[in-house]
Amino acid sequence: MNPKRCRPGGKLGSLVLSVLLLSGFFLLTSVERAHGYIDAGTGSLILQILLGTLFGSLFMLKVFWRRVTGQVSRILPKKKNVEESTK
Repeated sequence: MNPKRCRPGGKLGSLVLSVLLLSGFFLLTSVERAHGYIDAGTGSLILQILLGTLFGSLFMLKVFWRRVTGQVSRILPKKKNVEESTK
């Protein structure tokens, strides 16, 4: 087997990831209706996961705000003042 094809970022890894994502998508979309319910404990757990993800993302954004704005300012061109351009 070619060692270059076994790298994590190689073509084989990309192919495996694509197959797994497509398989998961088809599995989720082809399941028939389940006659079940979500009890209060499960609903509470799902709510905690969603809120934890939300607040964790907000905290990460707060911590890395300067880095994010620095990257955005490099990508977007700086605008000149309207007053300077009319003079």
